[in-house]
Formats: sequence, C-alpha cells, structure tokens
Amino acid sequence: MKKLLVLSAALLGIFFTSCSSDDDDSGNPLIGSWGFFQDENANGELEEGDECSKKLTLIFREDMSFELEAYGSITGDPDECEKDSDSDTGTWAILSEGVLAITFDSGGVEEFNYSIENNTLTFTSTYESNGETETERSIYIRR
Repeated sequence: MKKLLVLSAALLGIFFTSCSSDDDDSGNPLIGSWGFFQDENANGELEEGDECSKKLTLIFREDMSFELEAYGSITGDPDECEKDSDSDTGTWAILSEGVLAITFDSGGVEEFNYSIENNTLTFTSTYESNGETETERSIYIRR
C-alpha cells in the first residue's frame, strides 16, 4: 500500500513540456519523464501537491525500465525536502490498452489504469479497503 501511495503521489499531475533526453522517440507517449502534480482526496477532490511532493519524478524508458524518484520531509517540515528511501527502479509493461504493470526491483508488481492527454498522465487504481471499493487517482505532468 505504501508503494501505491508513493507511486500515486509521484504520478500526481505534474506535467511539463518534455525537454529531456528521455523524450519519446518510439511513438509511445508514456516514455519520458513525468512529475507529480496532484492527487484525488477521499472526497473525490483533486489536491495539488506541495513543492516537495512535486519533485517526485517517474521516468519510463524505451528499454522498458522504470525509475521512481520520491521526495519527502523526514521531519515533516516541507522546507526540509530530500530524496526518499522509497525511490525505486524496475520494469514496466503495457498489459492492454490503458493498463500498465510496474514490477519493482525491490519486489512487488502494481497494476494501474492510465490515460495520457496532451502532457498529462493520469493513473487510476481501485482496491478494497474495509469491505469497500476505493479509487485513487494521481496526475502527472510531462517534464
């Protein structure tokens, strides 16, 4: 669940114009660098991340490798932002249209529904919690 929250936070809507060497040369719009922007709260409202969480970056490479650079505050002070130990690497695969699987090198596989519109990547995941179905949505922007 912690990986899901970190990935959701990372995938929260930080989408900027891409200008890195990870740009999509393959025709696959997922390839490149994506920054966290916003997450959906329990009330279904989108909340923009703070400056520290917006440093979270997802990198999808053509060779199907994946990198998650997570950031956070150890002390809870948003001004004390540092790279988080939850940063991870792994591989990714598109299972079907709009369904992505991420296999973490540290163990575990997560599946997400995703969509890309312009420079915005949206991840949606559904899970059971206390007998109820919960849905989380995170938005990222191309960097």
